[in-house]
Order: sequence, then structure tokens, then C-alpha cells
Amino acid sequence: MILDRPLFGILSMLLFCLLAPLGDALAKLLGQSVPLTQLIFVRFAVQAALLIPLVYITGRKWRMSGWVLGFAWLRIGLLIAAIACMVIALRYLPLVDTIAIVFVMPCILLLLGNIFLQEVVGRHRLIACLVGFAGTLLVIQPSFENVGTPALWPLG
Repeated sequence: MILDRPLFGILSMLLFCLLAPLGDALAKLLGQSVPLTQLIFVRFAVQAALLIPLVYITGRKWRMSGWVLGFAWLRIGLLIAAIACMVIALRYLPLVDTIAIVFVMPCILLLLGNIFLQEVVGRHRLIACLVGFAGTLLVIQPSFENVGTPALWPLG
């Protein structure tokens, strides 16, 4: 049985909100001189060092079987591809623009969930999605001629 520990959840989220931008900033700094595969390996090693203790603290089980294990491997592959896309984007775009483009992803996922999973998307969610997208456009002030195709990498 997993206990409800809201303070632990809040602290974990605060730690994530601190570490995620630092990881992106380091990728931006190192991306010009360190090979992509090495950056991805280091990022996964750091993630493992942080997450393995959480498995023990939360009492989760390590074992997976059958299709769950297959989906875990699929998720790992997609995560590697996503991190690679982010590092490539950071080579060409400013950090702020790259992160702002990434914030479009919840809007895209909301729409994909509606299309492919037939999830109900209410009017309030669609309005929130449009407001978030407009905010992203305000931050990056897109000019595709200036940025070009590298602006598509963060969407990977």
C-alpha cells in the first residue's frame, strides 16, 4: 500500500523545477563541444542517481513483466529521442526560446488525446490551451525566417 504523502510530492516537484532548467542550461553550455551520445548518457546517469533512491523511499517494486516491460523499453527509447531533440535544438536556438517551444507540448498532447484516445476535451481546456499557446508565441515572438527549422526540434 502506498501512503499519501503530499509534502513529499511537493518537495519532489520543487526539486524537479530546480533541476530540469539546470539540466537544459548545462546541455546548452556543453552541447557545442560534447558529443550528443555522451550528453544523453550523462543525463540518464544523473537521472538514475536521483530516481533509484526514490524507488526505495516510495516502496515501489522493481519487477515488470510482459507488456509492461515492453512499454517501459518503448518509453525509454522515446525519452532518449526526446532528449536528443532537445539537445539538438539547444545547439541552434536560445535557451529561453527552446523551453518556450517545449511548453507547447501540453497543448499538442491535449489535442492528440482527443483525436487518438477519444478523451473528452471541454471548452475550458481548449481555451486554456489557446491562452497557453498565445503566451508561448508572445515569449518566442516567432519569425520562422530568423529561427528556421531548428524551431521544430523541441517539439520532438
